[in-house]
Amino acid sequence: MNKRMQENGLSVNRLAIQLDVSYEYVRKIARGLSTPSGRTLVKICDVLQLDHHEMERLVVADKIRRHYGKVVLDIVGKDERTEQLECYLGSLTDEQIEFLRAGALYWVRKNRKKNAQARRTRR
Repeated sequence: MNKRMQENGLSVNRLAIQLDVSYEYVRKIARGLSTPSGRTLVKICDVLQLDHHEMERLVVADKIRRHYGKVVLDIVGKDERTEQLECYLGSLTDEQIEFLRAGALYWVRKNRKKNAQARRTRR
């Protein structure tokens, strides 16, 4: 949302005016301190030209995370660091995703080799 606001040259105040909601409400949403109501989410998606289904999914995930904390990630066997990357994936091309995957694989192999060498030196 913040990225799209910047792309459209919208401040929190201007977005609040366009959404017909308070500045403080939009500020809290933009800073991740609050989640938008269903009606406000629809308006945000319309104004910022965001995919409503994807934004709704993110809002629900955020609500679950706020309510249950990190236990949800533990249950689904997910590393919390992946969430730091997931928010960007929708903006990348398939080629860029493949580049990231290949880069991650490179670092995994390098770390495994380094760890194997460290184990051998300890023996």
